[in-house]
Amino acid sequence: MNLLTIEKDIITRLENQLTTDTQVRSFPQDPARFFRALRQNGAILVRYEASDYGPLITNKNETRVQRRTARWIFEIVYRNPVGHNATSGTAGVYKLMQEVRQALTGYTPGTASSVPITDSTVMYPVRDNFEDHVNDLWFYSMTFEHTLEETPNR
Repeated sequence: MNLLTIEKDIITRLENQLTTDTQVRSFPQDPARFFRALRQNGAILVRYEASDYGPLITNKNETRVQRRTARWIFEIVYRNPVGHNATSGTAGVYKLMQEVRQALTGYTPGTASSVPITDSTVMYPVRDNFEDHVNDLWFYSMTFEHTLEETPNR
């Protein structure tokens, strides 16, 4: 399964699971322009960060595979970070981060796109943190990982 397929699948999963008025998309090529044009309360920007590879092994089907732990960053941009503004009617970034964690923890990328997957690809959170505050936008990030078993070319 390639990274683009996984990214699209993760975006579909979040779009279907979130209850907040938040845009979900791939990380834009021009982030500053995107942030200036942001009209909703917030956005979740999905970006592949890196992979760590393990040694070649023989799996239970006697096939040589390599385990690859892929890391995904979810940049969360929000106008009202904690939702204490009663007039806005928003629940804030904390609720959004909780929804992202619940939507992706234990999720297996590939199920939304009907791509065959293995049990080793379940996503799990690694960390979340505050990044920055610029003008009226607050930036948080969440990091998730999952492991793929890939058959190397011979």
